[in-house]
Amino acid sequence: MNSKGWLLGILLGVLIIILLRLFSSAYIYHQIVDGHEITQLFPLSFSQQLSINNDPVQITINPEKKTIQFNTFILTPIATYQLRAQVLSKNRHYNTHLDAAMSSFMDSKLFPIDIALGWGLMSDPERLKHVTVTQYGRWDFWQPKDSSITNEEVMLHSDNFHMIPGSRAVFEKLNSLKIGQQVSLLGYLVNVKTVNDEYHWDSAFEGYYSGPGACRIFLVIDVKE
Repeated sequence: MNSKGWLLGILLGVLIIILLRLFSSAYIYHQIVDGHEITQLFPLSFSQQLSINNDPVQITINPEKKTIQFNTFILTPIATYQLRAQVLSKNRHYNTHLDAAMSSFMDSKLFPIDIALGWGLMSDPERLKHVTVTQYGRWDFWQPKDSSITNEEVMLHSDNFHMIPGSRAVFEKLNSLKIGQQVSLLGYLVNVKTVNDEYHWDSAFEGYYSGPGACRIFLVIDVKE
């Protein structure tokens, strides 16, 4: 094959990849939940005191929990949640067999994006020079580079969030976030299970820690830069 043939093949391959990604994104848009029903049950708005220097604001929802069904998923709100934070890492997921295998079978139609967020000292540029934050599969990994920041400080001022966009507009805003960007998010911590009860995912709720179950499942209804 001559050089023109090789070039044409490469361009065709790139075009196919782009089309597949666009198709995946469009498919997710149609599967997105509608957060309007939850806001009717549990109204909330951004706090005027919200600051990246402060901890997230988490308020437990009445123990008499109400469940909401979206397609094949049942969501149970457990707390209202809002924060101002810095994007430390972001991982976009697609509904592929590999993604499912690396994601504890979390359905990417419902959980299309994971974002690691930091506040307080984990949003301080000088402190962030002393820690690395990465994501793999559905988990985030962090490692202090020296004694300038401790494991406890990282855990208390950052977390990995499995994002459930409450609308197409929210999905697009979350998907456009860049590492290092500051953002305010408003919504609910939720527990999720499938209608047939085959799979269930519970959000972290009390405190900030590491290990299995440490990530928060965040149904986001509003995003402000």
